[in-house]
Amino acid sequence: MALSDYYDATFATVTNVVKGRQKAEEERLRENWEIARWMAAVNLTPHLAKGKNIKPTDLIVFPWEKQSAPAPIAQADRQELFAKWDEDMKKQWHGE
Repeated sequence: MALSDYYDATFATVTNVVKGRQKAEEERLRENWEIARWMAAVNLTPHLAKGKNIKPTDLIVFPWEKQSAPAPIAQADRQELFAKWDEDMKKQWHGE
C-alpha cells in the first residue's frame, strides 16, 4: 500500500490490508514448513528397510492439519437450544 493510499484509506481498509498481508505471510511460512517436512521424508527414504516407505505426515503433523471435531451436543441441550432459537425468531418476526 502506497503512503498516499494509506492516508486516503479508511481504518477498515487499512485493517483489511494488514490482515491480508498477515494471512499471506502465514501461508508462505506453512508452505515452507511443508516443503522442509517433505524433503526430510525424501532424504530418509533410502535409509529405511527395503519395502518400507515414510510419509511426510509420519514425521510430524502440523497444527493446521489437525482436524478438530466440534464437541457433541446432548439431545436435551439441543432441544433446549432450538426452543430458545424458535422463541427468539417468533419475537423478532411477530413482535411478541
